[in-house]
Amino acid sequence: MKRALGNICIIIGVIFLLGAAGLLVHNMNEDASAADAAHNVMTVLAEEIEKREHESADLPKTESEVIERRKEEQEEQSLTIDGNVYMGYLDIPSLNITLPIMNNWSYDGLRIAPCRYSGTLRDGNLVICAHNYTSHFGRLDELKTGDEIFIIDINGKAEKYTVADSQELEPARIEDMTSSDFELTLFTCTYTGMTRYAVRCVNTNYH
Repeated sequence: MKRALGNICIIIGVIFLLGAAGLLVHNMNEDASAADAAHNVMTVLAEEIEKREHESADLPKTESEVIERRKEEQEEQSLTIDGNVYMGYLDIPSLNITLPIMNNWSYDGLRIAPCRYSGTLRDGNLVICAHNYTSHFGRLDELKTGDEIFIIDINGKAEKYTVADSQELEPARIEDMTSSDFELTLFTCTYTGMTRYAVRCVNTNYH
């Protein structure tokens, strides 16, 4: 009887180990797939931004062109790639990460790139979320106060931010996530999935 129970415990242990190994392989494959997807989008995005920068270097020649240029500068523009809409890209030099930013968040979108969760660049209350893939926001906890973060819109205009604080928040505390005094928040799930890790940043373009 004891031997039978021991064998059952061994089998259960092996099943758990195989399940854990399978989950690890699945997560690694998802991470790699997300990294490839983001890289492909960044290639197209970078080419389009470079093209727009060259176009914007040409001075408007007529009054209507001046009005249109001013209107474009005031609006937050976007670019559609493979059916998904992007607002620009994110660059975090200290983590060696450059990622496109999807204009609106969705579960499918998060498998490709970080997404705008709420707010806008123009209003200075932007919140961006991403999965905790190593290639996405899985290393946010490595950021230190004073680290620089850049967001480049699709016209090539860059906004510079500096990390000022970090927090762990309960998933239900949406108001705390979106209504802070900081101009940029990046957040992701912790690896337990029980809390959200948020990095708060201030705009330092003019400091």
